[in-house]
Amino acid sequence: MALTYFLDGNNDPVATGDSYVEIQMIDDYFTGGGCAPWNAMILTDKEDYLKALTRRIDNDYIFYGVKVDTTTPQPLQFPRTIGGDPDNYGIEPQKKMLLRYIAAMIEYEIVKLPIGIFTQSQGRQSVTARQQTVPRESLSAIHRFRK
Repeated sequence: MALTYFLDGNNDPVATGDSYVEIQMIDDYFTGGGCAPWNAMILTDKEDYLKALTRRIDNDYIFYGVKVDTTTPQPLQFPRTIGGDPDNYGIEPQKKMLLRYIAAMIEYEIVKLPIGIFTQSQGRQSVTARQQTVPRESLSAIHRFRK
C-alpha cells in the first residue's frame, strides 16, 4: 500500500497517515551530499522503510504533550500540542524534527552501519549482526519532545 503523509495541506492530522516524511522530502534532504544506498532502493522499499521508522518513533518513545486532534482518530503520535513557544514546539518545528530524525536513521542504518560485519579468519567466515541502535543525531533531533 502506498505511503500516506501524516499531515494534510492545512497541517491537520490525516486519519490514514502512516509516515512522518514523504519520499521526496528524504530525496531532497540527501541532495548534494548524496546517499547512494537510499537512491538505489526501489520505491516500495523506500515506502516500507519510512513506515517502519515512523512506527519505531511511535513505539520506542514517550512524548510530552498530547495529540493535536482528540476528536477524530489520529493514528500517529505527532503532531502534538505541547504549549510554550510555537517557534520551538509548533507544527513546523515538529515536521523538521521528524525529518532530521528519520534522515539520520537512514544515513546511519544503510550507509554507516552495514547489515552485518563480515570477517574471515583462518579460513572461517562469520557475520556479526548489527545492533539495534539509535544514532546520537537522531536522538538530538527529538530530545525536546521526549520524556
